[in-house]
Amino acid sequence: MREESKTIVFALGVCLICSILLSGLAAGLKSIQTANQEFDVKRNIVKAFGIDISTLTRDQIE
Repeated sequence: MREESKTIVFALGVCLICSILLSGLAAGLKSIQTANQEFDVKRNIVKAFGIDISTLTRDQIE
């Protein structure tokens, strides 16, 4: 029984550490995700006008 409890505690510890890291990264990257979503909308608008976006830089599109 002692060995089984060590395994369960280890698994719970790994899950806890991973969930903390994942939530921290998600919160930290939120601003970058928002900026990329806004850029994607602008890029799609430029593309809808028939302009070749492969030759444009990000600054030119914004």
